[in-house]
Amino acid sequence: MSIASPAEAIHECPEQQPHQHDGYMRDRKFDASRAKSQWDTYEYVNPAKEWDGLGPPSAAKEAELSKLTKAPRTQPDRVWWRWLQQKDNYPRFEDYRDAKFITNSGNDPRGKAFERKVIKDHGLVGPDWICQKEVEFKDPETGETYRRKLDAYNTRTKQILEIKSNGSPDRREIPKDLAWAKDPNWKDSRSV
Repeated sequence: MSIASPAEAIHECPEQQPHQHDGYMRDRKFDASRAKSQWDTYEYVNPAKEWDGLGPPSAAKEAELSKLTKAPRTQPDRVWWRWLQQKDNYPRFEDYRDAKFITNSGNDPRGKAFERKVIKDHGLVGPDWICQKEVEFKDPETGETYRRKLDAYNTRTKQILEIKSNGSPDRREIPKDLAWAKDPNWKDSRSV
């Protein structure tokens, strides 16, 4: 895996049919930064929404799919097979479909749409700004090197912007962020 050049690091998302998002997630009752009345709206496409209303497989189809060791290529067999892999956690297909499959399939498109909105709203455009730039940080104490994808990076000011549509930092990125904070090569950068 190579580190992206500035030209390659610019992230572009395809335009698709919109889905309205009001900043509210089922498992969250608040946004820590602003009152709900001040939340922004933005649109994105959740590709799994086409399976909303899909029922469970027939007994014969379930028996057929349960014999497979890898996911089938065709839909809806693939959706049903994935449910069968997690049936212990989701005994009812409808619970899996709504709580896991459809919800999780929307995470990436929602995050990309939110990122586009933040970049546009805050004017993080122009030759100095690079989006989705992969960089390396080295922890001077352990010598370990980490790769981290920066949501927005200003090459002139070395400003780094982390954008989260769900208000929850990814805990897997903490060691990378700690290494970044200690790496002398990045001492002039700042995170916002």
